Amino acid sequence: MKKIILVVFIVLIGLYFFSKRNLDVSAQNVSAKNKVLAIAFDHDLGKIRELRDSIGVQQAVTLNSLIEDGGYYYANGTVLYGDFCRDIKVKWKKNALFTPDNREVTLNKSC
Repeated sequence: MKKIILVVFIVLIGLYFFSKRNLDVSAQNVSAKNKVLAIAFDHDLGKIRELRDSIGVQQAVTLNSLIEDGGYYYANGTVLYGDFCRDIKVKWKKNALFTPDNREVTLNKSC
């Protein structure tokens, strides 16, 4: 009986850490999508709010890649909202505000 309880306990611990990692990845993806969206609309809060109210960030932004390397994140995404389409590549410092000093936009063009 003790062995069964021990095995169940170990499995539960493994599931906890696995689910926590998945939540962290999901949160990073949502954060990256919001950053790509902010660059695409040049931080126009009115347009961003309109998009969020109509179709939502998850449907409007396709995140092609999100890479964590050293002290930076690199995101490559596409924003598609009505006839508005932008391809965005952006790099930003981890654990820093998303200000012009802490980010670098390497691509921002119509698609």
